[in-house]
Amino acid sequence: PIDLNNDGIQEFLVGNLGLNNKFHPTSEYPLSAQLADFDSSGTLDLILSKYFAGVQHPIRGRECLSEQIPEISERFKTYNEFATTPFQEIFSRKVKAEKATNFSNGVLILVNGKYQFQPFDNFGQIGCINKFIPVEMNGDEYIDFIAFGNKYEVEIETPRYDANPGLVFINEKARLTASGGQGKGFKILPLQDFGPFVNKNAKDAIMIGNSIFISNSGESVDRYQL
Repeated sequence: PIDLNNDGIQEFLVGNLGLNNKFHPTSEYPLSAQLADFDSSGTLDLILSKYFAGVQHPIRGRECLSEQIPEISERFKTYNEFATTPFQEIFSRKVKAEKATNFSNGVLILVNGKYQFQPFDNFGQIGCINKFIPVEMNGDEYIDFIAFGNKYEVEIETPRYDANPGLVFINEKARLTASGGQGKGFKILPLQDFGPFVNKNAKDAIMIGNSIFISNSGESVDRYQL
C-alpha cells in the first residue's frame, strides 16, 4: 500500500510478469494451465496453452511435448500436422483449466468507491516486478518508488525474463490526476540513470537508511546507495 497523491487514501502497487513475453493473455484469449494424466502413464502432465489466430494450441511444440507425452509423436507424424491441430483435438480429455488473463504491472486506484487496476506505461511492462521500494527521488512532496524483478526460472522453450533493469517511477501527481488514474502518472527511468546498478535475478529488497539491499536468487545480495 502507498499513498501516491497525498489524499489519505491508499493505492496498491501490483507486480506481475509484465508484457515482454510470448503469452499476452486477455480475457477473451487467456493463457490456460491444465494438470492431468493425459496419457494414462501414471504421471501428471502440466499442459500450457494459448490462442493463435483465435484457435487454442499447446505452447510447447511437438518435439518437446513428445518427451513428456510420447504418444504425441506417434499420433502426429509431421510438425505441420501437429501445429495445425487445435488443442481440443490433441487433448480430448476434459480437464478444468486455470486461466491467466492479464500479466501487466500496474497500480490499484480507488475510483468511485471501488479499486480499479490501471497498468503502467510500456516501459513499466519491460519485465517482471517482484518488489517495490517506496522512496523519495526528486525532492517533491509526492512519494516515488523503485521496482526490482526478473525471473530466470522458466519452463522449457521459454527464454528467461531478465529485462527489468531496476525501474524508477517518478510520481508525477499532475499527470496522474489529468489522466484520470490510468497508471500513466509516472515518469519511468532505468535505475542506472541514478547511479551504477547491474540487474540480476532480483526477488526481494529492503531499504535501510539510505541503502537498498537487493536479494538475488542464486547470487549475492547487492547494495544500492541512494
